[in-house]
Amino acid sequence: LAFPKTVKRISHSKERNVSIIIWNSTKYQIFIILSILFVLYFGLNLAMFYDIIKDIDHNFIYLLSIMAPAVLFGTANFMYGTVGLNTLGLHSYYALSIMIVGGISLIISIFLSYFFSEIGAAISFSLAEATLFLVFFTKYKYLNKRHL
Repeated sequence: LAFPKTVKRISHSKERNVSIIIWNSTKYQIFIILSILFVLYFGLNLAMFYDIIKDIDHNFIYLLSIMAPAVLFGTANFMYGTVGLNTLGLHSYYALSIMIVGGISLIISIFLSYFFSEIGAAISFSLAEATLFLVFFTKYKYLNKRHL
């Protein structure tokens, strides 16, 4: 829903700070996702506490907690990366960022998974999404400074 509206706003805007346009479309998605994660996390904990769900493994809650930020970063990556960078014509930067972060993530994932099993894989997944967001965010900071 936000994708076509954001592309249209970026394309027709005279605003030099594109990240503001993207944030205005992304913040509602982030709020909704945070609300769902909050309800899910506390609902599962309450269900476990009161033995409503008897067969749930405690590791599931840990993994969910570790991977929850990846959903937020993934949403931001889609909006700032796929929507924003592609609309700005920065296709090469977008593709190269994904390849480099993906390669580094693969190495970290192998290492963490070997030593920490599924917890390591979950950490690696969240770390990869956060790293990709930082790479995209850094590009927007550079673009904003360049346009001042």
